[in-house]
Amino acid sequence: MNHCHRHCCWILTAALLVGAAPAAAGVADRAVEQAIAGNRSGALAELEAALDADPVDLELRFAYARVLGWDGQYANAMRQYEILLAADPNNADFLLGKAQVLVWSQRPESALPLLARARVLAPDYLAVWQLEDRALISAQGEHHRTRHRQLIEMARERFPDQQWRDWPDTIREVRTGLQLEAGIGWYDLGTGRDDWHLLYADVSHALGHERTLFARVSRWERFGLTDTELLAGIALPLDDRWSASLQGSLAPAAEVLPRRTLQLDARRELGRGIAASAAIRQSGYANDTLRSYALGLERYHGHWFAAWRVSAGRLGDADTTWSQQLRLDRYYGDGHRAGLIVAAGRETESLGDGRFITSGVRTAVLQGRHWIDPAWAISWEITLQRQVGAYTRRGLSVGLRHQF
Repeated sequence: MNHCHRHCCWILTAALLVGAAPAAAGVADRAVEQAIAGNRSGALAELEAALDADPVDLELRFAYARVLGWDGQYANAMRQYEILLAADPNNADFLLGKAQVLVWSQRPESALPLLARARVLAPDYLAVWQLEDRALISAQGEHHRTRHRQLIEMARERFPDQQWRDWPDTIREVRTGLQLEAGIGWYDLGTGRDDWHLLYADVSHALGHERTLFARVSRWERFGLTDTELLAGIALPLDDRWSASLQGSLAPAAEVLPRRTLQLDARRELGRGIAASAAIRQSGYANDTLRSYALGLERYHGHWFAAWRVSAGRLGDADTTWSQQLRLDRYYGDGHRAGLIVAAGRETESLGDGRFITSGVRTAVLQGRHWIDPAWAISWEITLQRQVGAYTRRGLSVGLRHQF
């Protein structure tokens, strides 16, 4: 190739590179504007097509991550931010974007290290300070109160024209960790059998660092027998990937319910919104013990949660029974949830007076929770369960929840 040809090739290559950057930037800007205008699906489709053609363009991927976050597709947005930060770990925009997704998906404590780092990298980035303010309040806890006070003092010096409110003024805008719920349930077993009735009260209290204490008192009327059960437990993280919960219950009369139970659950995050779980439960009746074991997989994707679990149970020296459960939840609005649970297999159930039945079981449950204002919510559950060869149970329970 002669000198003239080489010169022409360099000019052509440079022209293509110069033209490509504004084109990619134009696609990103246009898609973001489209999403802001309300057409998120169209914006996502345009960005996906552009990324297929140029997967290394960080501006396109950043726009794609932002729109995914706005659309509530948090798991996918997190994957995009992980790619972005792997390519440019000191980009304050990428750190802020990932932190926003964590706060929006109710994981404010996980967002705080990202925001602290972004604030060091870009000390005059107002949006970083504002989100860190919000994340500290959402995370709660006395140590977060102290950090919040320090942050606000620095923010007032750096941004004197902005309004920064102290913890007591802003904490009312955030749901606290204490929740109470009381409810009733009614279950029809068909002609010739007494209805079941349920009264219950639940309490849970978030302690910070994703630790939660919970308790429940319930009064059951089953097969003409009455039981009162007291249950309490704790859920807590073990490290960045592992979490566990331990719970136990007592039913002093033990007419139908087990006299005592102990259950241990463990969960491990696998990445990409997937987690694995395991559970061990032992239920002690007056004359026998029922042990059960379960393994499961879970997946979060955007507004959706799905889970599959297989369980094995054994009463005393009897044969092992097996069952499976599928669950699908949809999250919408500000903390609302609706879900479906279906299960099938063989299970052992107490009939009272030391009697048990082991049979095929088919179950379908619709359940949900809807917040009618920031402090009050309605919980509901509709149950259809067929105990093959015994009865079919149809039921409804409704509860009123208050968040302090």
